[in-house]
Amino acid sequence: MSLGTSKNKADTKSSRFYFRILVFFYCFCFYLINIFRRRKPSENPKSFLIAHHLLLGDTLMLTPMLAKLRYFYPDAIIYFLTSDQYVDLYEKSPYKITAIGYNPKNFNSYLKLRKIIKSVDIAYIPGDNRFSSLAYSLNAKWIVAFYDRTENWLKNIFVDEFVPIPDEPIKWEDMNLQLIKTNQNQADYDGFYNKKDWLSPAFEPYKRPDCYIILHVGASNPLRYWPSENWFELAVNIENLGYQVIWTASPQERNLIENIDPQNRFLAYANLSLTQLWDLVDHAKLVVCPDTGVSHLAKLTDTPVIVLFGQGSDILFGKGRFYKNHVFYKAIIIEDFPCRDQNLLFKRHITWVRRCNRTTSQCNDNLCMKGISVSEVFDNVLDFTNQYNDIRE
Repeated sequence: MSLGTSKNKADTKSSRFYFRILVFFYCFCFYLINIFRRRKPSENPKSFLIAHHLLLGDTLMLTPMLAKLRYFYPDAIIYFLTSDQYVDLYEKSPYKITAIGYNPKNFNSYLKLRKIIKSVDIAYIPGDNRFSSLAYSLNAKWIVAFYDRTENWLKNIFVDEFVPIPDEPIKWEDMNLQLIKTNQNQADYDGFYNKKDWLSPAFEPYKRPDCYIILHVGASNPLRYWPSENWFELAVNIENLGYQVIWTASPQERNLIENIDPQNRFLAYANLSLTQLWDLVDHAKLVVCPDTGVSHLAKLTDTPVIVLFGQGSDILFGKGRFYKNHVFYKAIIIEDFPCRDQNLLFKRHITWVRRCNRTTSQCNDNLCMKGISVSEVFDNVLDFTNQYNDIRE
């Protein structure tokens, strides 16, 4: 259970306020200490911090950073902050990191961070630069982040080194690697994912079927939902190929499955823990899902996956160079969709970015998802079953 989940709304607001007060207090203390010191990067850093509080998919997309740091600094301490909800995925310390779950709405989480992290040589801020203040308050000696033209100068006040956003389109997971600069020769670094580097996390036993394909119907934004009738038609087509179909969604999205399959024709899992979901994905023949965290779980477990992109951008959030050896990845997207016209990435305006950040209050008809046909998705399922399925036996 995440810290603070039992608090009511007023308590949560109060706890978030005190979390921020603690961050500000320690930032002020370290500022006074450093005011007459010239900050400079360590020539031989021995400890690192990656500071953020992102959604599951974005969090998992930071994995290339962990791999690169561990490759060039085999003996360093690497602290990786993550949401309390996701920390169990890291319990076997992939890349020998120290993953710390926290909740910015609970000030006790901050006290936990301070108890574990006394100081770090370099901190990286891969998402919103507002987390630079958190890194500074944890006594980061040097803070690296992407350049941010935002008018909110407080987000950038503690950043020591700004890295320019690439001028050309690049996957976000590959972009973050540009934050990490070393004095060592990087030409020999292949940077490819190996499943052996991330051991499967422990999980509570549950009943797992055999020979199944997962249809994950949930997403962080309802505008990423695929129509219910499309999901059901796809499920029937897959069943006719001889596979068992499994619906998955979060506990809060159980109604999605009920709307798709009211007669419970297919097996459904909407109450799995994240580590159980990892295991279910790991043993699946194939996963079909929207652009959401499950697609990145599939990359880590080297599970074949078909990803439906509506609002999102496969250029930004598809399979990057790090997963070059992934068994089977297919992004399905309607190219140049008219309302995929926003260029914000973590509140930064980037000219080559084409995505949509709208909510249901701004859009009442997600044509970008509705335009993806069942036949196109099923054709890709057939492509997988005809060419690649034997390797999952």
